[in-house]
Amino acid sequence: MVIYNKSKFLKSKRFILPFLHTKDLKPLASLLTPSNFIIPMLVVAILGQLSEDLKTTINPKDIQQIPSVKLYFKLLSSGKSTVNLSVLYAISKTLGPELETLSILNIRERINFLSLLQKKIVLEKSPAQIIPKPNILYDHVELMKHRKGLALQFRNLLIATPIFSNHSLVLGLSIGQTTIDCIINSCKFYWSLLGLNEEEFDFSLKKEAMNCIKKHSLKDLFEIPKSLMQTVKILLYVELKELTDFKNLLVFYDDLIVLRGQNNLTMIENELTFIQRKIPNLPQDIFVPDSNLKDLIIRAAIDQRKEQRFRIDNIFKRTEDKQPKSKLNINILKNINIKKTLHNN
Repeated sequence: MVIYNKSKFLKSKRFILPFLHTKDLKPLASLLTPSNFIIPMLVVAILGQLSEDLKTTINPKDIQQIPSVKLYFKLLSSGKSTVNLSVLYAISKTLGPELETLSILNIRERINFLSLLQKKIVLEKSPAQIIPKPNILYDHVELMKHRKGLALQFRNLLIATPIFSNHSLVLGLSIGQTTIDCIINSCKFYWSLLGLNEEEFDFSLKKEAMNCIKKHSLKDLFEIPKSLMQTVKILLYVELKELTDFKNLLVFYDDLIVLRGQNNLTMIENELTFIQRKIPNLPQDIFVPDSNLKDLIIRAAIDQRKEQRFRIDNIFKRTEDKQPKSKLNINILKNINIKKTLHNN
């Protein structure tokens, strides 16, 4: 058993998964896997970094419409790691009805029983609904709806917090400074609070990554993981791959945003190495003679091109206004300084 100095952890720099209380989950600790913490934390942290970077130039409503943000939302709402964690959270809040059964089972039988209950809630087709009735624990049908409602509420909070309250996600550092190593250490902290062994954490995480490589035939893309950083990349890659169709790289073409981070990515996205976000391109320059301006099709095309250029110009202008040019990515500067020769008539 590894002994942890909790006072040291409390003073350290940590990432905090919102609304997750380990004292509630502790009775169900045996059902948790490291990826149940790692994947939600990574995605919430990326969203927090995007929101922090863009909050001075884009309002929260528009941030939620960015394609990459929508994909991260989808992973938090339907990805297997987050769904499993949210269901265990819901069960931990409503264990009363199973008391009689749990009291007569041994440890292994309890784990199997709770694992089956978890799967049943995940697969259940009944609607999700939080039901504030005092006798909810004694109505099987209503309890199922209530548990699904609690799980959905938990996932919705994971989605909303990094957009509207990203400062609450970190302790002792800024959201922009959060790295994958910080996420791993923070997960280990939660793991220790659940009374679980750090060596088991490392072993289980690497085992999950190896299983993913075999199951999804990723040997040509990923080597056998030698570090936890590599295992985390593999696990997140697979969950994203299950939600959207991409080959070796996940490329965001349509985000139309410019970030302060390297390669137009947040710090964590850049560390992952398999994500790209394209810098918005201005429309190609073209000269239209005055004699062609009476052509209605040409005129409409010019107006649309000018509108597109104006919109993308504003994206670069907002980036320029919030940060000195000397710190901007060279590729971004090239786009900002493009000569505008589009006909202005």
